[in-house]
Amino acid sequence: MKKNIPLNNEEICVLKNSVDFEDICNHLIDSIYITDGEGTTLYVNQKYLELGNLRLEEIIGRNIFDINEEEDIYTNGVLPTVIKTKKPAETIGTLTRTNKKLYVTGIPIFDQDGNIKYAIAHQKDIERLEELQDNLATLRIAYNQE
Repeated sequence: MKKNIPLNNEEICVLKNSVDFEDICNHLIDSIYITDGEGTTLYVNQKYLELGNLRLEEIIGRNIFDINEEEDIYTNGVLPTVIKTKKPAETIGTLTRTNKKLYVTGIPIFDQDGNIKYAIAHQKDIERLEELQDNLATLRIAYNQE
């Protein structure tokens, strides 16, 4: 059995710098959308691009308030609400090109002065949620029959 060995601050920094955030996010089954505190799109993961039939250059650098108004990428986005209210929010949104319905949760991340540093949206494909619900119902039936 391995022992837990506490790490010092320098070792923690080395570990943090060695974690490949983008590689991890691009392997998630859910989509991620990150903006700065003003709403400028900084990052979307590969799943978001796939679900929306989008190219990275179509979205990076664009402001979510403009995107929300133009409705050319998605409708009913959650991040404008998160930035305006400085509170978590959730909604059902639609990716325009593919008509994919998503359950979206959004959260603000604050800097030390209480300003929004990042706004992050996490989206789950509703079709996937429905599949999971069906699988759960099947498992419950099988479990109750034992």
